[in-house]
Amino acid sequence: MMSEEKDTVTIDMEGSSGEDELPEVASVDDVDSDEEADDNTELTGSSHRPWSFEYYQGFFDVDTDQVLSRIRHSFIPTSSFMSVVGRKPDLYGPFWICMTLALSITISGNIAALFEQTGSYAWQYDFTHLSFAITAIYSYVWVVPALLWAWLWWRGIKGKSATLLALICVYGYSLAIFVPSSMLYTIPNRPVRWLIVMLSMLLSGAVLFRTFWPLIAKKDKKLAVPTLAAILILHAALSVGFVLYFFPVGRVASTTAATTAVPATAFPALPERTFHSPTTNATHSPPTTKLIPSTPPKGNLPAPTDKLKLPAGAPGAVQN
Repeated sequence: MMSEEKDTVTIDMEGSSGEDELPEVASVDDVDSDEEADDNTELTGSSHRPWSFEYYQGFFDVDTDQVLSRIRHSFIPTSSFMSVVGRKPDLYGPFWICMTLALSITISGNIAALFEQTGSYAWQYDFTHLSFAITAIYSYVWVVPALLWAWLWWRGIKGKSATLLALICVYGYSLAIFVPSSMLYTIPNRPVRWLIVMLSMLLSGAVLFRTFWPLIAKKDKKLAVPTLAAILILHAALSVGFVLYFFPVGRVASTTAATTAVPATAFPALPERTFHSPTTNATHSPPTTKLIPSTPPKGNLPAPTDKLKLPAGAPGAVQN
Protein backbone atom coordinates (compact mmCIF):
# COMPACT_ATOMS: atom_id res chain seq x y z
CA MET A 1 0.00 0.00 0.00
CA MET A 2 2.76 2.44 0.89
CA SER A 3 4.62 1.80 -2.30
CA GLU A 4 1.49 2.33 -4.37
CA GLU A 5 0.80 5.64 -2.59
CA LYS A 6 4.36 6.77 -3.23
CA ASP A 7 4.05 5.92 -6.88
CA THR A 8 0.76 7.76 -7.07
CA VAL A 9 2.20 10.81 -5.43
CA THR A 10 5.13 10.74 -7.78
CA ILE A 11 2.87 10.57 -10.80
CA ASP A 12 0.73 13.45 -9.54
CA MET A 13 3.79 15.65 -8.98
CA GLU A 14 5.10 14.95 -12.45
CA GLY A 15 1.72 15.79 -13.95
CA SER A 16 1.46 19.05 -12.05
CA SER A 17 4.95 20.08 -13.05
CA GLY A 18 4.07 19.59 -16.73
CA GLU A 19 0.90 21.72 -16.50
CA ASP A 20 2.03 24.65 -14.30
CA GLU A 21 5.33 26.11 -15.45
CA LEU A 22 7.12 28.76 -13.49
CA PRO A 23 7.15 32.19 -15.25
CA GLU A 24 10.46 33.44 -16.59
CA VAL A 25 11.92 36.52 -14.96
CA ALA A 26 12.95 39.20 -17.45
CA SER A 27 16.42 40.62 -16.98
CA VAL A 28 17.29 44.31 -16.89
CA ASP A 29 18.86 44.12 -20.34
CA ASP A 30 15.65 42.69 -21.80
CA VAL A 31 13.59 45.49 -20.28
CA ASP A 32 15.94 48.16 -21.64
CA SER A 33 15.90 46.61 -25.10
CA ASP A 34 12.09 46.48 -25.03
CA GLU A 35 11.87 50.16 -24.08
CA GLU A 36 14.31 51.08 -26.85
CA ALA A 37 12.32 48.99 -29.32
CA ASP A 38 9.15 50.83 -28.27
CA ASP A 39 10.88 54.17 -28.94
CA ASN A 40 11.99 52.99 -32.36
CA THR A 41 8.49 51.68 -33.08
CA GLU A 42 6.92 55.03 -32.21
CA LEU A 43 9.36 56.85 -34.48
CA THR A 44 9.51 54.67 -37.59
CA GLY A 45 7.40 51.59 -36.93
CA SER A 46 10.44 49.31 -36.84
CA SER A 47 11.36 47.32 -33.73
CA HIS A 48 15.01 46.90 -34.73
CA ARG A 49 17.82 49.10 -33.61
CA PRO A 50 19.00 51.92 -35.96
CA TRP A 51 22.50 50.49 -36.41
CA SER A 52 21.22 47.11 -37.63
CA PHE A 53 20.69 46.22 -41.27
CA GLU A 54 17.20 44.91 -40.54
CA TYR A 55 16.19 48.37 -39.34
CA TYR A 56 16.51 49.79 -42.91
CA GLN A 57 15.64 46.61 -44.76
CA GLY A 58 12.05 46.78 -43.59
CA PHE A 59 11.56 50.18 -45.21
CA PHE A 60 11.84 48.65 -48.69
CA ASP A 61 10.39 45.20 -48.01
CA VAL A 62 7.49 45.35 -50.48
CA ASP A 63 6.67 43.63 -53.74
CA THR A 64 5.27 44.96 -56.99
CA ASP A 65 1.68 43.95 -56.24
CA GLN A 66 1.69 45.86 -52.96
CA VAL A 67 3.09 49.01 -54.54
CA LEU A 68 0.59 48.91 -57.41
CA SER A 69 -2.28 48.34 -54.98
CA ARG A 70 -1.26 51.37 -52.94
CA ILE A 71 -0.92 53.52 -56.05
CA ARG A 72 -4.39 52.52 -57.24
CA HIS A 73 -5.86 53.37 -53.85
CA SER A 74 -4.19 56.80 -53.95
CA PHE A 75 -5.94 57.46 -57.30
CA ILE A 76 -9.37 56.56 -55.85
CA PRO A 77 -9.25 57.23 -52.08
CA THR A 78 -12.41 55.48 -50.89
CA SER A 79 -11.11 54.92 -47.34
CA SER A 80 -8.14 55.61 -45.10
CA PHE A 81 -4.84 54.91 -46.81
CA MET A 82 -3.62 53.10 -43.71
CA SER A 83 -6.29 50.44 -44.29
CA VAL A 84 -4.32 49.43 -47.39
CA VAL A 85 -0.86 49.89 -45.87
CA GLY A 86 -1.71 48.20 -42.59
CA ARG A 87 1.28 47.60 -40.36
CA LYS A 88 3.76 47.60 -43.24
CA PRO A 89 4.45 51.12 -44.55
CA ASP A 90 7.32 51.45 -47.01
CA LEU A 91 9.67 54.03 -48.48
CA TYR A 92 10.24 52.29 -51.81
CA GLY A 93 7.09 53.66 -53.43
CA PRO A 94 7.44 57.24 -52.11
CA PHE A 95 11.09 57.44 -53.22
CA TRP A 96 10.43 56.46 -56.83
CA ILE A 97 7.17 58.40 -57.05
CA CYS A 98 8.99 61.60 -56.07
CA MET A 99 11.80 60.98 -58.55
CA THR A 100 9.39 60.14 -61.37
CA LEU A 101 7.31 63.22 -60.64
CA ALA A 102 10.36 65.52 -60.70
CA LEU A 103 11.42 64.17 -64.10
CA SER A 104 7.88 64.18 -65.48
CA ILE A 105 7.04 67.75 -64.56
CA THR A 106 10.39 69.07 -65.81
CA ILE A 107 10.01 67.36 -69.19
CA SER A 108 6.38 68.46 -69.44
CA GLY A 109 7.39 72.05 -68.82
CA ASN A 110 9.82 71.94 -71.73
CA ILE A 111 7.27 70.32 -74.03
CA ALA A 112 4.66 72.92 -73.08
CA ALA A 113 7.12 75.69 -73.99
CA LEU A 114 7.59 74.04 -77.41
CA PHE A 115 3.84 73.90 -78.03
CA GLU A 116 3.33 77.52 -76.97
CA GLN A 117 6.13 79.08 -79.01
CA THR A 118 5.08 82.04 -81.14
CA GLY A 119 6.70 84.32 -83.71
CA SER A 120 10.46 84.11 -84.10
CA TYR A 121 10.95 82.43 -80.71
CA ALA A 122 13.69 79.80 -80.95
CA TRP A 123 12.77 76.97 -78.56
CA GLN A 124 15.49 75.46 -76.39
CA TYR A 125 15.12 72.80 -73.72
CA ASP A 126 15.88 73.82 -70.15
CA PHE A 127 16.63 71.18 -67.52
CA THR A 128 17.84 73.63 -64.88
CA HIS A 129 14.41 73.28 -63.21
CA LEU A 130 15.09 69.62 -62.46
CA SER A 131 17.20 70.38 -59.38
CA PHE A 132 14.48 72.69 -58.04
CA ALA A 133 11.80 70.06 -58.65
CA ILE A 134 13.78 67.37 -56.80
CA THR A 135 14.46 69.68 -53.86
CA ALA A 136 10.86 70.89 -53.56
CA ILE A 137 9.19 67.49 -53.89
CA TYR A 138 11.52 65.58 -51.58
CA SER A 139 11.40 68.37 -49.00
CA TYR A 140 7.61 68.26 -49.04
CA VAL A 141 7.49 64.47 -48.61
CA TRP A 142 10.08 64.40 -45.80
CA VAL A 143 9.97 67.71 -43.93
CA VAL A 144 6.18 68.17 -43.73
CA PRO A 145 5.55 64.64 -42.36
CA ALA A 146 8.35 65.15 -39.83
CA LEU A 147 6.72 68.36 -38.59
CA LEU A 148 3.34 66.66 -38.50
CA TRP A 149 4.76 63.71 -36.55
CA ALA A 150 6.34 66.07 -34.00
CA TRP A 151 3.02 67.92 -33.63
CA LEU A 152 1.03 64.72 -33.12
CA TRP A 153 3.58 63.33 -30.69
CA TRP A 154 3.46 66.55 -28.67
CA ARG A 155 -0.33 66.36 -28.55
CA GLY A 156 -0.21 62.75 -27.37
CA ILE A 157 -1.46 61.14 -30.59
CA LYS A 158 0.54 57.96 -31.08
CA GLY A 159 0.11 54.58 -32.69
CA LYS A 160 1.01 52.56 -35.75
CA SER A 161 -0.73 55.04 -38.03
CA ALA A 162 1.10 58.02 -36.51
CA THR A 163 4.69 56.87 -36.90
CA LEU A 164 7.12 58.93 -38.97
CA LEU A 165 7.48 56.08 -41.48
CA ALA A 166 3.72 55.82 -41.92
CA LEU A 167 3.32 59.59 -42.45
CA ILE A 168 6.09 59.68 -45.07
CA CYS A 169 4.48 56.70 -46.80
CA VAL A 170 1.10 58.45 -46.97
CA TYR A 171 2.56 61.73 -48.28
CA GLY A 172 4.67 59.94 -50.90
CA TYR A 173 1.83 57.89 -52.36
CA SER A 174 -0.51 60.90 -52.30
CA LEU A 175 1.64 62.52 -55.03
CA ALA A 176 1.25 59.55 -57.42
CA ILE A 177 -1.73 61.19 -59.15
CA PHE A 178 0.47 64.11 -60.25
CA VAL A 179 2.68 61.91 -62.44
CA PRO A 180 0.07 61.28 -65.18
CA SER A 181 -1.59 64.66 -64.67
CA SER A 182 1.72 66.50 -65.18
CA MET A 183 1.87 64.99 -68.66
CA LEU A 184 -1.55 66.50 -69.38
CA TYR A 185 -0.22 69.93 -68.40
CA THR A 186 1.33 70.06 -71.88
CA ILE A 187 -2.11 70.78 -73.38
CA PRO A 188 -1.80 74.35 -74.76
CA ASN A 189 -5.03 75.48 -73.12
CA ARG A 190 -4.76 77.17 -69.76
CA PRO A 191 -8.37 76.64 -68.56
CA VAL A 192 -8.04 72.92 -69.27
CA ARG A 193 -4.67 72.86 -67.55
CA TRP A 194 -6.06 74.49 -64.41
CA LEU A 195 -8.99 72.08 -64.42
CA ILE A 196 -6.56 69.14 -64.41
CA VAL A 197 -4.62 70.76 -61.56
CA MET A 198 -7.76 71.14 -59.43
CA LEU A 199 -8.88 67.55 -60.02
CA SER A 200 -5.43 66.21 -59.13
CA MET A 201 -5.28 68.40 -56.04
CA LEU A 202 -8.71 67.21 -54.83
CA LEU A 203 -7.93 63.51 -55.33
CA SER A 204 -4.54 63.80 -53.71
CA GLY A 205 -5.88 65.90 -50.85
CA ALA A 206 -8.62 63.33 -50.25
CA VAL A 207 -5.92 60.74 -49.49
CA LEU A 208 -4.53 62.98 -46.75
CA PHE A 209 -7.94 63.95 -45.40
CA ARG A 210 -9.34 60.41 -45.19
CA THR A 211 -6.16 59.20 -43.49
CA PHE A 212 -5.50 61.93 -40.92
CA TRP A 213 -9.03 63.04 -40.01
CA PRO A 214 -10.07 59.83 -38.19
CA LEU A 215 -6.61 59.56 -36.65
CA ILE A 216 -6.72 63.04 -35.09
CA ALA A 217 -10.47 63.47 -34.55
CA LYS A 218 -10.62 60.29 -32.49
CA LYS A 219 -8.28 61.94 -29.97
CA ASP A 220 -9.33 65.60 -30.18
CA LYS A 221 -11.89 66.86 -32.70
CA LYS A 222 -11.09 70.51 -32.04
CA LEU A 223 -7.44 69.82 -32.83
CA ALA A 224 -8.31 68.00 -36.04
CA VAL A 225 -9.85 71.04 -37.76
CA PRO A 226 -6.79 73.39 -37.72
CA THR A 227 -4.39 70.51 -38.29
CA LEU A 228 -6.23 69.29 -41.39
CA ALA A 229 -6.58 72.88 -42.61
CA ALA A 230 -2.79 73.39 -42.42
CA ILE A 231 -2.18 70.05 -44.17
CA LEU A 232 -4.53 70.89 -47.06
CA ILE A 233 -3.20 74.46 -47.44
CA LEU A 234 0.38 73.22 -47.81
CA HIS A 235 -0.81 70.58 -50.26
CA ALA A 236 -2.68 73.17 -52.35
CA ALA A 237 0.39 75.43 -52.35
CA LEU A 238 2.50 72.61 -53.80
CA SER A 239 -0.11 71.77 -56.44
CA VAL A 240 -0.51 75.38 -57.62
CA GLY A 241 3.24 75.95 -57.44
CA PHE A 242 3.78 73.22 -60.02
CA VAL A 243 1.88 75.24 -62.64
CA LEU A 244 3.12 78.69 -61.68
CA TYR A 245 6.80 77.71 -61.70
CA PHE A 246 7.07 75.14 -64.49
CA PHE A 247 4.33 76.56 -66.74
CA PRO A 248 4.50 80.37 -66.32
CA VAL A 249 2.17 82.60 -68.31
CA GLY A 250 4.63 85.19 -69.63
CA ARG A 251 7.49 82.86 -70.47
CA VAL A 252 7.06 82.77 -74.28
CA ALA A 253 6.32 86.48 -74.68
CA SER A 254 9.34 87.62 -72.71
CA THR A 255 11.68 85.21 -74.48
CA THR A 256 10.35 86.23 -77.89
CA ALA A 257 10.92 89.91 -77.18
CA ALA A 258 14.43 89.21 -76.02
CA THR A 259 15.36 87.30 -79.18
CA THR A 260 13.83 89.75 -81.74
CA ALA A 261 16.40 91.35 -84.06
CA VAL A 262 17.01 95.08 -83.50
CA PRO A 263 17.47 97.26 -86.64
CA ALA A 264 20.80 99.01 -87.13
CA THR A 265 19.22 102.47 -87.12
CA ALA A 266 18.19 101.98 -83.52
CA PHE A 267 21.77 102.31 -82.30
CA PRO A 268 22.73 105.91 -81.29
CA ALA A 269 25.65 107.72 -82.95
CA LEU A 270 28.96 107.39 -81.16
CA PRO A 271 30.30 110.60 -79.57
CA GLU A 272 33.25 112.39 -81.11
CA ARG A 273 36.55 111.37 -79.59
CA THR A 274 39.08 113.95 -78.39
CA PHE A 275 42.82 113.65 -77.93
CA HIS A 276 44.97 115.17 -75.23
CA SER A 277 48.47 116.39 -76.06
CA PRO A 278 50.94 115.78 -73.22
CA THR A 279 53.38 118.50 -74.45
CA THR A 280 51.03 121.43 -74.98
CA ASN A 281 48.48 120.29 -72.42
CA ALA A 282 45.73 121.04 -74.90
CA THR A 283 42.79 119.05 -76.09
CA HIS A 284 41.94 118.97 -79.74
CA SER A 285 39.77 116.94 -82.03
CA PRO A 286 41.24 114.55 -84.55
CA PRO A 287 41.69 115.89 -88.08
CA THR A 288 38.78 115.38 -90.35
CA THR A 289 39.11 114.12 -93.87
CA LYS A 290 37.11 115.86 -96.59
CA LEU A 291 35.85 113.84 -99.46
CA ILE A 292 36.69 115.02 -103.01
CA PRO A 293 33.57 115.33 -105.11
CA SER A 294 33.32 112.98 -108.03
CA THR A 295 32.43 115.83 -110.53
CA PRO A 296 34.75 118.80 -111.09
CA PRO A 297 33.47 122.18 -109.88
CA LYS A 298 32.02 124.58 -112.44
CA GLY A 299 33.95 127.70 -113.49
CA ASN A 300 37.11 128.74 -115.39
CA LEU A 301 40.08 126.62 -114.47
CA PRO A 302 43.70 127.61 -115.26
CA ALA A 303 45.03 125.97 -118.37
CA PRO A 304 47.47 123.24 -117.69
CA THR A 305 51.08 123.95 -118.60
CA ASP A 306 53.21 121.49 -120.42
CA LYS A 307 56.46 122.81 -119.04
CA LEU A 308 57.44 122.70 -115.48
CA LYS A 309 58.80 125.99 -114.24
CA LEU A 310 62.06 125.67 -112.32
CA PRO A 311 63.85 128.36 -110.36
CA ALA A 312 66.55 130.34 -112.14
CA GLY A 313 69.95 128.77 -112.06
CA ALA A 314 68.58 125.32 -111.58
CA PRO A 315 69.76 122.63 -114.01
CA GLY A 316 67.38 122.33 -116.87
CA ALA A 317 65.78 125.69 -116.26
CA VAL A 318 64.73 127.68 -119.32
CA GLN A 319 66.84 130.81 -119.83
CA ASN A 320 64.96 133.90 -121.01
